[in-house]
Amino acid sequence: LVLSGLVPLHRQQAAGNSRPRHHVVRHVETLGAKLLDSVGSSVTHVVAARDGTDKIMQARRIPACFVVKPSWLMESVWSLKRSPERQHLLGPPPPPPPRALPTPSSRRKKLNGLVGANHRVEEDDDDDDEEEDDAFEDELFGDMGE
Repeated sequence: LVLSGLVPLHRQQAAGNSRPRHHVVRHVETLGAKLLDSVGSSVTHVVAARDGTDKIMQARRIPACFVVKPSWLMESVWSLKRSPERQHLLGPPPPPPPRALPTPSSRRKKLNGLVGANHRVEEDDDDDDEEEDDAFEDELFGDMGE
């Protein structure tokens, strides 16, 4: 979680002196969130006082990173759980995370589910194919290579 425009950076750090931490920082820690200084790919939320800051612009380029108003943080503190972000968004909702591309095995599983229980899509087994390929090459080329 990153704060933008709420608490100066020097007040967000754990104070080695007698000055108490800012109440917003204490709220974040109470919820178990990790407070970061800057926006990176691991950031899930930016709690911001106003729109248009550098941190917000960076966050909007990260899929599934919510830019929310301080009201989201306070509602989460009061309910002691993560509140829904949608009603506290500052600007447009984040783009969804990219979907993973299907792998050959996942495609095969999907095809097997579509074909039915009595039919299976055959899997390629490279070991058997290699013997068939050698036999085909021998038949095609004969003794030309020797």
